[in-house]
Amino acid sequence: MVVMFLIKPDGSYRIAVTRIDGTGYRESVVGSDFYPGWSWDNRYLFASTSTQLLRVSVTDGETRKVQETGSYYHLPSPDGRFIAMADLAAVYRLGRISIMPTEGGPPQLVADKARLIDWTRDGHYLVIASERSGPEALYLLPIKDGRPAGDPIFVRYGSFTFGRTTSDGAVVYQSTPQGGGYAAWLGALDSGGRPADWKRLSLSGTSQRSFNPRWSPDSTQIIYSSPDEAVGKNTYALRLRNMASGEERELYRGIRTDCIWVAARPSLFCDQGQLGRVPTTVDLFSISTDSGEVEPLGPEPEAWDGGVFFSSRDGRAIYMWRFLNPQAPQPVPELIRWDIGTRQATVVDRIPSPVNSGDWPGPDPDEHWIARRNKETLEIRPTSGGDWKPLISLGTTQAAFTPDGNWLLYHDVDAAGKQSLFRLSTAGGQPERIGDFPAAGKTGSLRISPDGKQIIAEAALAPEVWMLENFVPKQQAAK
Repeated sequence: MVVMFLIKPDGSYRIAVTRIDGTGYRESVVGSDFYPGWSWDNRYLFASTSTQLLRVSVTDGETRKVQETGSYYHLPSPDGRFIAMADLAAVYRLGRISIMPTEGGPPQLVADKARLIDWTRDGHYLVIASERSGPEALYLLPIKDGRPAGDPIFVRYGSFTFGRTTSDGAVVYQSTPQGGGYAAWLGALDSGGRPADWKRLSLSGTSQRSFNPRWSPDSTQIIYSSPDEAVGKNTYALRLRNMASGEERELYRGIRTDCIWVAARPSLFCDQGQLGRVPTTVDLFSISTDSGEVEPLGPEPEAWDGGVFFSSRDGRAIYMWRFLNPQAPQPVPELIRWDIGTRQATVVDRIPSPVNSGDWPGPDPDEHWIARRNKETLEIRPTSGGDWKPLISLGTTQAAFTPDGNWLLYHDVDAAGKQSLFRLSTAGGQPERIGDFPAAGKTGSLRISPDGKQIIAEAALAPEVWMLENFVPKQQAAK
C-alpha cells in the first residue's frame, strides 16, 4: 500500500491510502500537518496535527485520538507498543526525539540534537543521525521498554536526511550529495543573448539551501549566503565575490538573511526574519560593501514574513514580498514598494498564490514587469499598472526577465528530453531554445547580470539513495 499526503485547493490537508495496483483508494477526512507513519502490520496510520496525534484505521477510516501532542513525526515500533516521536526540528535538522506508549502516556526523551530515521526491524534500536562525535553519522540507540538502554552505537559517517527500515531489516535512506544539495554555474551570454561555456561556480560554505546569488549593479560582483556548519546550521555567512578574480570576503554573519544591491550605491539592503516571534516580523538593515558597516532601518511592522526582491533603478526604493496572514488557508502575498528615504510602504499589487502547494509567483520581476502564476499559466503585467496577460504555461522552474524586459528566460526540457534554456518574448509568440542548461533540477534560481553578458544558474541536486544492510549487532544468547 501507499500513503499520500494531500493539499486540497482550499489549503486543507488530507491523507489517502491506496494499494499499489491502484485499487482500494480511501481518503481520510483527517488533516495532517506532516507525513503520517505506518504501523508495521499495515493496519493503522498515525497522523499528526499541530495539537494532537491520531490513529487512523486503514480499512474503515475509524479515527482515535492517542494524545495531545505538538510533535510532527511519529513512527510506531515493530511490536506496536511504542511510538517514536520527533519534533519538526528532528526531521529537517537535528532536534529532540521521544518515545511514548502507543495507548497514550507521557513521552520519554531519548535523544537530543538528533534526527529520527526509523526503528530497526527487531525493535531493539532506534536508527538516528547525530553529530555527537563531530561530523554527522548514523547511530543505533538501544531501546528497552520505551527507554534508552545504553549509549548510541556508531554505524557510519555520512548524510542521512530521511530513511525507512524494510521488512528484511535493511535501511533505505536518502543522502545529500557530497558538497551540498545545491550547485551554481556561470555562463556567458553572447551578443544574441545565447549562453555558452557553463562553468561550475565554487562557492564557499555548505549548500543545503539556495545560495541566492545577486549581481552588483556594475555586473562585476555577486553576493550570496550559505550556512556555516562549523558554528551552527542556523548561522549563515553573507559573502561578497569578485567575479573576475574569484576573491571573496565575508560581509555579515547571523541567521538566514536575504540581501539585494541598492542601485548606484556601494551598499546592500537586507531583511532578516526574527525567529521565535509570532507574528514573524522582518527587520530591515543596510550593509556597506566598502566598510561592512551595518545600519539598522527598523522592522517592517505589518509584515508577517517575506523577502526583499529587487531595487528600483534610481536606488530610492526596494520591492519586497510580505504576507499579512500566513496562517490562513491561502495567504495572499503583497508586492510592496518600500521607500528608503521615508521608510513608507506602498502596495503595488496583491498576488493570490497557494503558497503551501509550492505554487509561487513566477520569476523575479524588475521594473518592467510583475509576474504571477495562475495555476500553471505564467502571467505578467507592467509594474506601472495594467491588465494581467497570459504569457506561457509553465511549471515551477528557474526563470528570469532580461534586464531590458524584452525576454523571459527559463529552464525546461526540449523535445529530445535535453535540459535546455529557452527564451520567450514578453510581447508574446513561441518559445525559442537558445542553449543547454547545466542541470536537471528545477528548484533554484536564474540571475542575469545587469549588463546582460553573464548568467548564473542555480539548481537543487538530486539526492542519493542508499541501502544499508547487516548493520544491527547480533543479540547474544541468554546464559
